[in-house]
Amino acid sequence: MSILFRPSSPAVERRDWGHVDAFGSGKDLDAKSSTAFYSANLAMSLSAVAACVELRANYVSQLPFDAFRDGPNGSSVRVSPQPGVIVRPSAKGVPRSSWMKQAQYARLLWGNATLLVSSRDAAGYPKSLDVLPPWDVTFTNIGITEQLQVFVGGVRVPRGDVIVVPGQVRPGCTVGVAPLAACGLVDLGIKAQDFGRNWFANGAVPSSIIYSDSDLDGPQSDAIVNTIMSKWRRRKPAVLGAGLKYEKISVPANESQFIETIRQNQAEIAIVLGLSPEAIGVSVSGSSVTYANREQNQQQTMVNTVNSDILLWQEVLYDVVPAPQFIRFASGALLRTDLKARYEAYALGVAGGWLTVDESRGLEDLPPMPDVAPITTIPTEVPNA
Repeated sequence: MSILFRPSSPAVERRDWGHVDAFGSGKDLDAKSSTAFYSANLAMSLSAVAACVELRANYVSQLPFDAFRDGPNGSSVRVSPQPGVIVRPSAKGVPRSSWMKQAQYARLLWGNATLLVSSRDAAGYPKSLDVLPPWDVTFTNIGITEQLQVFVGGVRVPRGDVIVVPGQVRPGCTVGVAPLAACGLVDLGIKAQDFGRNWFANGAVPSSIIYSDSDLDGPQSDAIVNTIMSKWRRRKPAVLGAGLKYEKISVPANESQFIETIRQNQAEIAIVLGLSPEAIGVSVSGSSVTYANREQNQQQTMVNTVNSDILLWQEVLYDVVPAPQFIRFASGALLRTDLKARYEAYALGVAGGWLTVDESRGLEDLPPMPDVAPITTIPTEVPNA
């Protein structure tokens, strides 16, 4: 056999993967490593990460979602009463919006939200789902050719009792990874914060300089500094002797706090998490925020980011309600314009014949119009009582 085709030593196959591989233990707030894989809590110490995760979690958690079934003529009919797992998904009493936020946090920071079926109804469908602490969850057999196994606190949980809602899914895997897990932005952001903090704590730049016309030895210099500091600490007027001059040193903020690096880091974190930098208040050089492009950014966020989250959750929750029911999110709640624009749109719909008055009132959470005959003439005189 040619040496060009000499067999190499067999690679050691790794078959288990956990959230710790992405961000480390969620309980470890301070541990750092040179590989830039920090704990989720350390990542959340960056304002950009905290703002982006909160915003993306809010986008989905504030949307109403209900169970529907197919109706006549291709319509959808809202199920009544709604399945309990949709109304109150958590057996621990966590409100539905907070339950959804917990799951979104787990997806974005740890890569997966793992839902445990806490109870079932008589037909075997889930009655409640609780979000497991992601740092306690470990997966094995993550490849697509074998059955995924889930361990919680080291104890294997039956596959049918857990639902895994992934973050970013890479080819060949059945579980997700955290968006920030391998891009190094958390590492850079922490270092930039440490730089600004250490500048003031340990920096070599003095806060001020006192000049003297004559040569001073060490004890004389210390005596002048101590005298000035003791008086200024008590907010007494400053009096300098002959030949002494005071000059305050100001350090530019962009040098002392590494502002440009922090701003760029925040912008890149927002992009990785599927948001525009302007969404979290980060200005990007050469861009200006106006009402028009703010609305355009909102539409772009809906199309590129929120819609994918909604689609995933609708697919995940499809199996928790009995067939032929399905789950639908009311995504239009995020795109509500001002009152005048909405009313003008309703008027166009009613005039065009594809929207009724009662349907437009329903979109504003108003009851149908009462059955009152319309007034065709305006009386000129008020009748006697």
